[in-house]
Amino acid sequence: MRARARVAGGGEIVLAERVALARGFVASARGLLGVSALPTRDMDAMALVPCVQVHTRGMAFAIDVLMLSPSGRVVAAHESVAPGRSLPAAFGATWALELPAGTVAGRKVLHVRLER
Repeated sequence: MRARARVAGGGEIVLAERVALARGFVASARGLLGVSALPTRDMDAMALVPCVQVHTRGMAFAIDVLMLSPSGRVVAAHESVAPGRSLPAAFGATWALELPAGTVAGRKVLHVRLER
C-alpha cells in the first residue's frame, strides 16, 4: 500500500510507497518491535489499526508518528520520537502511521490516505 498525504498549501505528497499494515490489537501493539531501521527491504512505513497511542519502548531508532481519525485527518503529529518514549493518547485517533524519522519534517500534513 502507498500512503499519500494532503499538506498545507494544497499540495499532495507520497509519504511512503510500501506501507505494512498491522491490523488488530496484538499486531498493533507489536508494531515495529524487532525492526532494526526504516525503511526495510519490505516496507517504508507501518499503519497500526486500531491505534490511539504509540510507544517506542524496545525500539532501536527514532520514528515520525501521525495519529489519524477514521477519515485520515491528522489529529496529532510527532516528529523524531526517540526510542523508549510513550506518546499521549490522541483524542479522535483510530489509527496511526509510523514513518522514518524526518519524513514529515517541515511539512504540515493535514490528511493521509492509504491506497493500493
